Amino acid sequence: MKEKGNKLLDSLAPHFKHLTTGKGRIDAQLNDIKDVIGANRYTAFPSEDGGLYYVCSEGDGSSVWDVPEEYRSMLDHFREQANEIRDYHGKGERVDPDIIKKCIEALSRQAADAKLAEAIAETLNYLADNDENMRQIAANLGIEAIIKALRQHPGNEALLRIFLTLLEKFVHHDVFKTRIGKVGGCQVVVLALKTQCSPEKVKSASKLPAGWMKCKDKKGRTYFYNTDTKKTQWKEPTTKKSPWRKAVDAKGRTYYYNKKTKETKWEKPADFTENNPVVMTGHHNLVQRLLRMLSKLTFNSKKNTELSVNNNGIPVLNMCLEAFPKIARIVEVVLMVCSNWVFVNDPNKIKVRNHCGKAIISAINTHHSDLRVYKNAIRAIGNMSLVDENVLWLTKHHAVKAITRHMNQESNDDEAKETAIKVIGNFAKSSEDMSTAGEATITETIFDEGGAHAILDTVKGNEDKSSLLLAAIEALNDICLETATAEKLLQDGLVQLVVDTMKRYDYDEEMVEPTVELISTLCYSKTAANEFVILDGLQVLLSAMDTHEQNEDVLINGQISLNAIAHNKMHREAIMDNDGCKMMLKLILTNIHNKEFLVEVLTTMARMASSPKVCEHIAEHGMHTLMQLIEENKANADMLDYAFKVLGFLAFRTEGVRKIVQHDGINAIISAIGEHAREQKLMVRAIKTLDFIAMAHPDFAAIVNAHGGAAIIRKIAKAYSHVPDIQESSKSALIFLDDPSAKAKA
Repeated sequence: MKEKGNKLLDSLAPHFKHLTTGKGRIDAQLNDIKDVIGANRYTAFPSEDGGLYYVCSEGDGSSVWDVPEEYRSMLDHFREQANEIRDYHGKGERVDPDIIKKCIEALSRQAADAKLAEAIAETLNYLADNDENMRQIAANLGIEAIIKALRQHPGNEALLRIFLTLLEKFVHHDVFKTRIGKVGGCQVVVLALKTQCSPEKVKSASKLPAGWMKCKDKKGRTYFYNTDTKKTQWKEPTTKKSPWRKAVDAKGRTYYYNKKTKETKWEKPADFTENNPVVMTGHHNLVQRLLRMLSKLTFNSKKNTELSVNNNGIPVLNMCLEAFPKIARIVEVVLMVCSNWVFVNDPNKIKVRNHCGKAIISAINTHHSDLRVYKNAIRAIGNMSLVDENVLWLTKHHAVKAITRHMNQESNDDEAKETAIKVIGNFAKSSEDMSTAGEATITETIFDEGGAHAILDTVKGNEDKSSLLLAAIEALNDICLETATAEKLLQDGLVQLVVDTMKRYDYDEEMVEPTVELISTLCYSKTAANEFVILDGLQVLLSAMDTHEQNEDVLINGQISLNAIAHNKMHREAIMDNDGCKMMLKLILTNIHNKEFLVEVLTTMARMASSPKVCEHIAEHGMHTLMQLIEENKANADMLDYAFKVLGFLAFRTEGVRKIVQHDGINAIISAIGEHAREQKLMVRAIKTLDFIAMAHPDFAAIVNAHGGAAIIRKIAKAYSHVPDIQESSKSALIFLDDPSAKAKA
């Protein structure tokens, strides 16, 4: 029945092509799989000479060298089915799970036969278009069978391609991705990459035209396969060279010359090609697909990344970079994988730098005009730079120069520029920790190699692009931590940029916060602080502090800036004229327990109080606030020391002393002496302040005495007889307090 039925089908086939070719034919072949596999009793095994021999599973387990007919029938069935699938170009539909099970069993059992494995893989790939079929493949250990076959033939390009196509359907599912890694998928891909990057393979493949690859059959014969047309041939394909050559005349004009016809023309001929065009060959495409598979397997998978790294994945990535330095699409994927792997942990950051660091920097210089390569390269460097020792190495190998030289080229988009700026900022963060005596610091190197100027050039004219500007401000803040470097940038409009940014984005706290921090950094330079005031920076700074007073960083960095600006006597009254004192007094009350801010604001007020005009203002409008601060912080000796320093400056002026006395300041000082007698620094400050008060007028000295001032000063002087500062201040104060002990000593 079967024999005559098949003859009948063959005779009817020409009349029902829609059923007997394409999908119809494939479905019929799929239904025959169980019978075809079941009829075969032989398993293929590899021999020492690279061939195969076949062992029978029945009887005495005899083996033969020639292909048994039943095995050949199974092989022919799968290969014919694979060809039908390739020609069909359609998607597979759900089939009987037992068909899938039999295919996987055959693949696992016959993995030594690359041709059969390739044909079965083509069938499984077709079936995997259906989700239920894909689940059946996974449930029947199909992933494991695929990896097993691939492990046995890592250098077989045809088999490699079809397996990659099949695995790509699984790798998007996290569960399957984990299984692929667990059964050795990462190791197999790394091994395949290593094979494809060998000098012999690269040299052989480089001679072929685009789309062609060199293969060997099971008998060791060489044939050639076109990955685009899916056709094979025995003869080696050659690239047809163009007879046209490009030349330049004496005036620098480009023209074209035909070597054969001796013809010349100005217009580029249609069949003109460069002498050494860099094109993607079939071999390049295969390497790229392997790299993409490795990228997908390890992306967001710490375990698969670990498996890949532990199986020499990083040295193999470097092999790819060294084997294909001019193939941008291969370099791009290698850099993407490097960037992902170094993000996982610090040891990976160091390993990638050791093996691939030079090649990554070289990739920027070679492919800087290729946006995808440039982005992935600087991301990889940026992730590596999160380890300080890498920053030192990268700086010494001119990574900064490579990045910044091409930062503002026309091919770059804003994302690339922003990433580059952030990477330079990462470098600058490590400068202080990694500086070595006698050598240029990292920040100095950044400046010398154009990093700081490139950042400024990037934002000029792009001030409306907030994300780009924010990255620039943050990076410049790290670069300007070295005052000498900051001063070199002043002539390039750095202070003007800061002031303009504050004015433009005064409402945006995300922008204001790092900008105020940059101001505080810049103001350590007297030149920068002076320029800031001249450019009306005081007004925008005070406004920002007032508007964003709930932001502690804005508040503290703003106050640090004011403190630095107040170093210059000329600027103290400018701060007051811009209502700076008024604002500081207000902020003291709203931040009465913020120790870090209070230290800065009290230091600033003490410095400013040396100006008569400012001193009178603080005395008149701020004494109540200062006394409230002292009361709220009476248990904190350090804070009292800063507060009494302000009172000491106020006590130099009559109006200041009067206000101190009116607000019961004398009692506050004497109480602090009694409470913190063991705090030597505070005792020096407190006695000096009482000395200044007593010195101002006999009436004030009498009030100090009325509070028991002389007695307590004598007690402290006795306790600190070994401290010259206390002895000197005590002696002076007791004289003005008209104390008998001072007269006796005199």
